[in-house]
Amino acid sequence: MENILELEKSLFKYDYMSNKEYLNNIIADNYKELGKSGILFNKDDVVNYLLSQQRDRDIEMYNFSGEELMTDLWIVHYITLSDNKKIYRTSIWKHNKIIFHQASEYKDDIDLMRS
Repeated sequence: MENILELEKSLFKYDYMSNKEYLNNIIADNYKELGKSGILFNKDDVVNYLLSQQRDRDIEMYNFSGEELMTDLWIVHYITLSDNKKIYRTSIWKHNKIIFHQASEYKDDIDLMRS
């Protein structure tokens, strides 16, 4: 699971976000993302957004956990902070490619532990 954590973190780092070949390799062609905005995005939307970033995204991950559902199929969960709101994030990874991501506001109290 450590590998999946590092792949998730790479999507916040400029060195990786600015590399189109890298993004195309780790984001599946059928990728879907339901953002915290409630808007559904596809691979092209996300790759273009990440390529437009000018520096590391200022995102800290907390409470990272995951489970291998089948061989090399992972579901992971973590929390980030955005505009003083907790955002609960879930990703599904298959063969080291992200195939799904969802971000939703998390309103319960929880102790945050940096991942």
